[in-house]
Amino acid sequence: MPGLHINSPSVALSIAGMHGISSVVQATPPLEGFFGSRFDERWTPEMEGTLLERFGLKKDDPGNHFTQVVETVYYNQVEDPDSDAPRLNRDQIAKIITKKNRA
Repeated sequence: MPGLHINSPSVALSIAGMHGISSVVQATPPLEGFFGSRFDERWTPEMEGTLLERFGLKKDDPGNHFTQVVETVYYNQVEDPDSDAPRLNRDQIAKIITKKNRA
């Protein structure tokens, strides 16, 4: 306070009147702002856990991996999906991949 002068060897302050101030940002995970409040009555942590577990089981299935590779090649053959450029069908892609794996 401007103009406040204390002419005493000691000063006492009430603890209740003191507050800590911090300018440090609390450390949080990088995507916490986007996904931190994602749970509600329609989407629960249990539902998310179940779906992630099922995804993990499918990911470990070699047949599913092969299907994903075929689908990726099929959809990435042409940069513009609306163009009339010739494409291989899924069966042709699967045969090519299978031949390359045997060689």
